[in-house]
Amino acid sequence: MVVVEDSLASRPEAGTDTRVSGRRVFQLLLDTALAGLLVYVVWAVLDGLGPTGVFRFVRAGDQDVLRIPHLSAEGGGWASVLDAAIAPLVLILVFVIVPARTGRTPMMVLFGLRVLHTDGTRVSAYQHLVRNLLLFLDTLGGGLVGLLIMVFSRHRQRIGDHVTATMVVRDVRGLTPTGS
Repeated sequence: MVVVEDSLASRPEAGTDTRVSGRRVFQLLLDTALAGLLVYVVWAVLDGLGPTGVFRFVRAGDQDVLRIPHLSAEGGGWASVLDAAIAPLVLILVFVIVPARTGRTPMMVLFGLRVLHTDGTRVSAYQHLVRNLLLFLDTLGGGLVGLLIMVFSRHRQRIGDHVTATMVVRDVRGLTPTGS
């Protein structure tokens, strides 16, 4: 069992205010929108490099053609395939690599939040990966599951935070966590 107060009390610079549930909800929405925007930009660039696709639907023996700009099915399908391969990499960049290096996602900077281990030290890339893979559990019921767990958790932790012994705290401006 990890005693959060004792370990964080000796490191006040690490930040101990975990009453940030509302900020976390909006931070997650905006980080997800940012990741979606990055994927869209990559897709638009790739799609611009290839031909526009044509989707075909067959009805009662007659063939109807539906042209949809920016979506590729025939001829330009390589752009969609590349984008589908790049999309998870963008999500890993936004939710794992950047936070592993800085302790925060891009929108956590905006909302003044930071992810820390419950002992106040820096969170590893593996912990960021696991906590974000478990995000799908928190989003069950339109996010109600994660929100309820976070609100009723002593340190406002969602499922991924509980599993990886992490927590999101109000960031203390200008200070960075130390540790492993």
